Amino acid sequence: MTSYWGYVTFDEVPKANAQVIVLDSSGNTVASNMSLSDATYTVKVLWDDLGTPGDEGVVNGETITFKVAGQTSASRIIDPKGSSIRLDLNASSTPGSSGGGSIGGGGGGGASGENYTNIEVAKTVSMAEPTVSTTLSGTPEITATVTPVPTKKAPGFGIVLGLIGLMAIILRKRSY
Repeated sequence: MTSYWGYVTFDEVPKANAQVIVLDSSGNTVASNMSLSDATYTVKVLWDDLGTPGDEGVVNGETITFKVAGQTSASRIIDPKGSSIRLDLNASSTPGSSGGGSIGGGGGGGASGENYTNIEVAKTVSMAEPTVSTTLSGTPEITATVTPVPTKKAPGFGIVLGLIGLMAIILRKRSY
């Protein structure tokens, strides 16, 4: 068995009592559960017993699809047998704008079970230490290098802190 757990959102809003269904590559339901009042879910995907003629679950390398409230949220290759993977699910009422992302690793899995093609990457900015120099006319000149860095977090607080630091340097140099 492979288990998945995480938060369920619908149009980016936490969704309690949402039906979470996992389908195998043939469209058969291999797991389902309802999200709880705190918008968390857990599903346990069973594996096929290759020694029997019936199809009891998934096989190694099979692609599974997660649906939330009837809308496709994520598709990925089944993670290793015995692993427990965090996979936050978001479904959308707008076609083509939903997606799930893995946050943590699982028991028996790696640091993250997420297939790298499923991760939506936002861009943020990393600021190097600014350099301050004085021109021949005595005017201070400040140079800062800004480098885009891929990250899974939205840009914001770090940029603000970098700009505040740069402003503090500018004001300190003007007070001399």
